[in-house]
Amino acid sequence: MLRTPGAAAFSLSGWFGRFPKSNLSLGLILLVSSTTGSFAEAGLASAGLVAGMAFSGPFWSARMDRGGQRRVIAVALACLVASTALTSTLVVLRAPLPLWLAGAVLTGLSCPDIAAAVRARWTAATGGSLRIAAFAVETINDQMVFVVGPPIITVLSGTVHPLLGVAAALAPGVAGMLALVAQPGTEPPLHPLSERGKGWSARLPPLSILPVTLGCVGIGSFFGSYDVSVVAWGEDHGAPWASGVLLAVMAVAMGAGALAAGARRWSAGPSARFTVFIGGVCVIALGMPLAAAAGPWIAAGVVATGLLMGPVTISVFALAETRAPRGRVTEILAYPSAGTSAGVPAGATLAGIVHDGLGSSASFTLMAASAFFGLLVGGGGELLLRLRERRRDKPATATA
Repeated sequence: MLRTPGAAAFSLSGWFGRFPKSNLSLGLILLVSSTTGSFAEAGLASAGLVAGMAFSGPFWSARMDRGGQRRVIAVALACLVASTALTSTLVVLRAPLPLWLAGAVLTGLSCPDIAAAVRARWTAATGGSLRIAAFAVETINDQMVFVVGPPIITVLSGTVHPLLGVAAALAPGVAGMLALVAQPGTEPPLHPLSERGKGWSARLPPLSILPVTLGCVGIGSFFGSYDVSVVAWGEDHGAPWASGVLLAVMAVAMGAGALAAGARRWSAGPSARFTVFIGGVCVIALGMPLAAAAGPWIAAGVVATGLLMGPVTISVFALAETRAPRGRVTEILAYPSAGTSAGVPAGATLAGIVHDGLGSSASFTLMAASAFFGLLVGGGGELLLRLRERRRDKPATATA
């Protein structure tokens, strides 16, 4: 799969290009908390940033489909660098809270979904089992950004200056995006607005993408609740270092699960795989509170859920790609990421509330609840779509 012409170059560039979307939130949290001494204000800044990213992904991706990745990524990158610099300056100068909150939202709105752009290049370059393998590699790339980025950002922010944490989240993304801009030969073909249809149907997401997108809200909530629960668990057990280890273990387990799923030829379609794997996550996540209460057993629960969540992620993007209308592949591939981004702050907030009231072990119940939401909305929505398609086919069969 990596021998596909140009694939290794754009996949590696895309890995670096992911850094801002994945790590700017952490850099901003560390900058705000160290400058103001308030984690509440840091949380507000992070929420504003992530909310902006949820909208920006489909927005920039739709324009990539119409005008080409090279031009749109260049414009988005310029906006991202300018807005990040503005927000950081406002925080350091202790500007009024509403100003730098607006800056955080603006920064999020400026951030393109590079993962969707890279997956769109894979869609244009491969097909069949190679495409599934390609999506598996990109899922691994998604997770490795979370393994590599946070330690570097936290060390630079804590030992040198908080602004360097923000710079460490932004600089690799600048390099990666510029590298993608320099590779026009692997861009997907352009599809002007006239080829996408007319009216609101050409601008709104298709109905068939809504179940998996809303299901990804549950997946995002799963990750948000996990992050908060793990950090709280480490603090409660007098081992704050363990939270960093467990965050990395989840990412590595997801990468391993994605690699195993991507190497296999599946007879079942992506809709069925999504439903089955997220159902497995639900079952295992039910035991996470018990594993957390038992101490070291929490690592086994994290590995098990991560191994299943990796295939869930692959099936999500494979399903989105099969539902993409002509000329909207990059845009449609951005919707699952947007759903995930929307779910993260909700899960983190709810897990914090449960922890404050019932303790860190109880906060892990939010992981199971989030996964069940993803199963109910995503899997249930897929079932309704299949029933709708069967009803449409029946009159045609009767007429024939």
